[in-house]
Amino acid sequence: ASAVDLRIFHEIRELQGEGHVQRAVIFDNRTDEEDTLEVDAVILALGLRADLGSIREWGLEAIGRRYVRINSRMETKLPSVFAAGDVALQEDLDPLNLIVVGYGQVTVVVNYAYTRIKPGGKVFPGHSSEKSG
Repeated sequence: ASAVDLRIFHEIRELQGEGHVQRAVIFDNRTDEEDTLEVDAVILALGLRADLGSIREWGLEAIGRRYVRINSRMETKLPSVFAAGDVALQEDLDPLNLIVVGYGQVTVVVNYAYTRIKPGGKVFPGHSSEKSG
């Protein structure tokens, strides 16, 4: 079992809390079925131009106002904190800021994060076409 609860086809319907976000009401956008999750924070990465904003105060290594420095595994300098997409920049690379690059980076993040959640897990678990069931 994993501590990560991946919800595909879900969207946020409502954020709840007293003075800060404590719960997120989500729904399955195919069935409209709702679920309420206990959360510590909700981070939205929307828009066309990244700006680190308050993320700059988290202790990550920033590159200018737009980027967080990452390594080839998409790891930041903080343990178990990854970055991908328009906010992530590897040293000695020019930013491309393309959706397809972000999708590829997220795939790398998911695979390396999995090995943190499940020590001994494989970075590349195989192709979906190889899965049974």
